[in-house]
Amino acid sequence: NLILVTSVDLNLYHTVYIFSQKSSNNNWNRVIRFTSKSYFEPSENFRNIGTFSVLANYTVYDFQDIISTVKSYSFRQLNLKDSLIIKFTKHLGTDVFGEIKFYERGELNWNAFTQRPVNYFEDKIINSELNYFFNKFITLSGGYRWFEQRRYNYVNGERQFDNYVRTMGPFFKLRAEWKRNSIIELLGSYDYYSYGDGTPGSDNGNIYLNASWNF
Repeated sequence: NLILVTSVDLNLYHTVYIFSQKSSNNNWNRVIRFTSKSYFEPSENFRNIGTFSVLANYTVYDFQDIISTVKSYSFRQLNLKDSLIIKFTKHLGTDVFGEIKFYERGELNWNAFTQRPVNYFEDKIINSELNYFFNKFITLSGGYRWFEQRRYNYVNGERQFDNYVRTMGPFFKLRAEWKRNSIIELLGSYDYYSYGDGTPGSDNGNIYLNASWNF
């Protein structure tokens, strides 16, 4: 069973401040997004979901030509996601998730529709987990996740590498669901951080409790 879904969204927002002291912040925000998603489910025990999306976000200040300190800006992003969900038995399954994201920020000249790039980022995420299903409502999961962000600046119009941030570590999750999609979830993780600019690495442990109760 293969399903393809494509959508195009256009959102326009005009922010106008009532008081003149803040009127320099009046702006138009234009957001354009194209998304294509695929669902492949040959059986109830195997599911693959892929997503491709492009986003353009332009913020243009109404009085930029008058106030030199106000700069319009742009944000552009390309995003690729893929997830694989497999159920081996009634009680055992696995989830694997990957994502790549490229995005750029820049100063914008809306009238000429040109931009001066300021910085650029590359994000990569890999998340894998093994799930044990006690029943239809309670799931215990354990896995490992890895994240890297590479940062670039523009110097004289040329993109130059600046730094990277890397996070990795194991995690566990206990999730309980009941009627009307109410959820309680206990999540614990231990993360290791490393940096590309010589900053000493670090590590950090966290425990979270999330609850969503629908009446």
